[in-house]
Amino acid sequence: MDSKKVLILLVVFTILVNFINYVDVDESKYIKKIELLTKRVAKEKALLGKQIKVLDINKSSQLFFDAKVDNNILLGKFQKMIKDIAKKSNFKITHTSWGTPTLNKKLNIFILPIKIDATSTPHNFAKFSEYIINMDKIVKLDMLSIRKSRKKLSYRMYLFAYKRVSSEK
Repeated sequence: MDSKKVLILLVVFTILVNFINYVDVDESKYIKKIELLTKRVAKEKALLGKQIKVLDINKSSQLFFDAKVDNNILLGKFQKMIKDIAKKSNFKITHTSWGTPTLNKKLNIFILPIKIDATSTPHNFAKFSEYIINMDKIVKLDMLSIRKSRKKLSYRMYLFAYKRVSSEK
């Protein structure tokens, strides 16, 4: 009889302890999370202070294509610039296709995309990307995929140029 009561008390006590541990909040975990979040917020504030402001970029007229020119003409000029750079760096472009220009309302610019398929050695691709970086216009290389061919690598990438919405500034 006494052993049954002790056993019931033991079971009730373990349930009570487990319930208290389940309900009781571990404050140290939350304190660590709060400290981590405050550090992240401080880092992001520091990075925001270092970023170039949109107005500073818009003051430079040579970084963007002219707003008065039609998008198709600008895509043709952009494609010709890319082909000239590829010729300089021995980067063989096998196929190019234009994307539809889209408007970024936040930055007030048009995005002019071109998809490029090419084959080349890694050295020539490095030269090509170096020429792209040193262009007088802002060009973004995005979604690069590389496949291995027999002696060369096949590249597929998207290049984005930018055009102002209006030429006044």
